[in-house]
Amino acid sequence: MKLVRERPSQRLHHRVEAPLYVDINGVSQRVANWSLGGFRIDAFEGDLPPVGQALECSCTLPFQGFSISFKSDAEVIRRHGETSFAAQFRHLGERERALMSHFVEELVRGSMVPAEDTIQRIDVPVTPVSTDPSINPAHGTPMRRRPFRAFCLTTLHVVLGGLVVGYAATLLYTHFYRMEVETAVISAPIEVVAAQGDGRIGEVLVQQGDPVSAGQPVMLLADNDLEQRIDMARLQVEHERAVYATLDNQLVEERQRLRDYGMVSATDIQQVGWEIGALESQVTTARARRDRMAQLFAQGWVKKYEIEEAESALATVSSQLQARKLHRKELETLSKRGDGKRFFDGSQFRGEIVRLDSERRRAEAAVARAEEELEALIQHRERLAVRAPFAGKVLDVAVGPGSAMTRGTTLATFERETDRVVDAYLTQDEVFEVGLNDTAVVYVPALDTRLEAEVVRVDRTRGFVDEQQARYSWRAPMDRSALVSLRFTEPTAAAEAGVRAGLPASVIFKRRSGNELLAELRAPFKRTEPPQETASTYALPFRWSEGK
Repeated sequence: MKLVRERPSQRLHHRVEAPLYVDINGVSQRVANWSLGGFRIDAFEGDLPPVGQALECSCTLPFQGFSISFKSDAEVIRRHGETSFAAQFRHLGERERALMSHFVEELVRGSMVPAEDTIQRIDVPVTPVSTDPSINPAHGTPMRRRPFRAFCLTTLHVVLGGLVVGYAATLLYTHFYRMEVETAVISAPIEVVAAQGDGRIGEVLVQQGDPVSAGQPVMLLADNDLEQRIDMARLQVEHERAVYATLDNQLVEERQRLRDYGMVSATDIQQVGWEIGALESQVTTARARRDRMAQLFAQGWVKKYEIEEAESALATVSSQLQARKLHRKELETLSKRGDGKRFFDGSQFRGEIVRLDSERRRAEAAVARAEEELEALIQHRERLAVRAPFAGKVLDVAVGPGSAMTRGTTLATFERETDRVVDAYLTQDEVFEVGLNDTAVVYVPALDTRLEAEVVRVDRTRGFVDEQQARYSWRAPMDRSALVSLRFTEPTAAAEAGVRAGLPASVIFKRRSGNELLAELRAPFKRTEPPQETASTYALPFRWSEGK
């Protein structure tokens, strides 16, 4: 027996030559062959359409005395010569495709059934189950013919299933190993400043919400006796300054007067000098006259009394000259000894510079002493002022200007600028699963920031304290009456992120098991760090052996 192997065909559908009429642009003609994918017409009687043109055709399939017609769109895919072309169906309806498929399959098998049964099978929505093996196995089907839609759906289901499984696993993990608490708030250390004695508020220098620095005055306290003493001290300072100014003016005037006296003294000395010059001329003349008289008396021309008169005149002028010279010397000596502080007017010394200068210095010391007293009183008043205990913010001002106060009266409340903490309020069941020094994640929704923190305080009875009766009163189990305080591991990062007191926060804790058996089961899965060896670990045995 000889086997003939035909060449593999890439066609998707069987092509048959059964009658099929196609009406194109009013020209109805029988096709040469057709299939579910398209048809071919030879010896076309009309104008041959170009390749790629869309055709609106009406198909008629004669079958056992019936003419089954339907409309479809086709596209010219190739041409053969001048009278033949081939077209493929573009939009073939499901019913028409099922009819043509059934017709082709029955022709290929060689068995035809009545048209009534065929139409009935097409109209009834029943899908017969095929028992034939797959015509195109997966390993032999080309990539372009594989079921892409099924692949996409399978991938989508796998992805969605993975997401659902992952989400469920995350929920289970967070339920058993994590605990999220949304009732948390950022807080800061608060200090209340109270009055140390009785008095009255003089002036309030800050308002609620103002930032303050450490030691900044925020309130001035008024003391009536102290204020009276300060006013009297101010008046005393003004009085002493006025006295000092008066003495200073008098001293300036006295110095000006002495300068004027000095000018007069110089004039007197100059005048005496002129008088001395005149007397010296008179002495010279008197001495010449006496000598001439003496010669004339020797010759006998004058009498003796004339010589005596000439000598007397010479003695008088000489004595006057000596007196004026002594007077000039005295004036010059006194002028030098005066040193600009006193003046001798010929009969007595004049000048008040020394006295006025002493009194002015005494007045200057009195002004300095009065100012020191006033400064001491003002410093004492400032010491009575209420100051900020640290750098931060004013939360509340409890009193106003002019308010009376007694010892222990609350004046203001301050919040520290640094050392931010997180206060989380938990139920009695939740606080049982939190331990000291545990790490947690703090999420601040207002800033969209996540920060690490460490548990520094666990207070189960914080919400049970009755401040009125100073006793504990238990509440419902679901009340968030337990307090857990956390401290940021990186305070600098929290400050840079803008974390401030009052912001809401959410804290994610690591759950601790309250059941001893569960804790033992979890222990092998926890990460433990090896103990660090230090010098003290081996120091004791070494010293012991050495001593031994």
